[in-house]
Amino acid sequence: MRIENEAAYVLEARPYRETSLLIEAFTAQHGRVALVARGIRGESRRQGARRAALEPFRLLRVGFSGRGEVMGLTAVEPDGMPLRPVGAPLFAGLYVNELVQKLTGRGDAVPPLFARYSMWLAELSDLLAADAVRPIRSDGVTDVSEAPRSTRDEDDAAVSNVDSVTADKGALPWSLRRFERDLLGILGYALALDHDSDSGEPLDSDADYALDPEHGARPWTAGSVWPKARGATLLAWAADDEPAEDDARELKRLARQVIRHHLGGAELRAWKLAGDWRTSKSRAP
Repeated sequence: MRIENEAAYVLEARPYRETSLLIEAFTAQHGRVALVARGIRGESRRQGARRAALEPFRLLRVGFSGRGEVMGLTAVEPDGMPLRPVGAPLFAGLYVNELVQKLTGRGDAVPPLFARYSMWLAELSDLLAADAVRPIRSDGVTDVSEAPRSTRDEDDAAVSNVDSVTADKGALPWSLRRFERDLLGILGYALALDHDSDSGEPLDSDADYALDPEHGARPWTAGSVWPKARGATLLAWAADDEPAEDDARELKRLARQVIRHHLGGAELRAWKLAGDWRTSKSRAP
């Protein structure tokens, strides 16, 4: 197979053999593909330029060829402006990339998800632009192992993990909740969030429900194994209506339980990285 001029994003890149990178790319027409970028790890200016072209969170045009599960990268050209988040937005981006990587199969084309991923990056870009007009300092480190501690005073009270608040209060976590909901729906795991999945009746905003990851909301009972949620929280998620602060925290917990279920109980590396980052922030003088 030989593919040319395919729209793609880099989800992850890691060293491969002595001089190459193994790339997990998310493409518009061929889904997630594994590509080897050969001879790219070196000190020459040309090798550095080729590596720079493969940065994540940026639309690319790529070519690749080969047989089997891992193919060779034959061409790459940037087709969009670079997006280089730091701090909480960086961890949000890593989280979304890992979600796409873990919940999609290689070679399974999902054009609607590609479009939704592109839309989410545009939302992230808008949030970064909003932060850019404020007096925020950063050391510019983009390596996740050395992610910078924000110097904004309000960040000292930031909520945990990848949802740490950015410019507009809950804008970043709400953007993540909407992406999670849409990703699950596109992949066939859509939840009943505005009606009782047992009876079909509309949810009561004041009632408590169990959120079953396979079906959606159903009446809460003491023996429910799934997390409890207020009807108002689920209705807000379904209606694209940003919830109040307390409901937003509850919604984060619910979303994590659903995601963990569809991962077979596994944890995401992005969750741990973000938790470690938050811990380092709280310990910093």
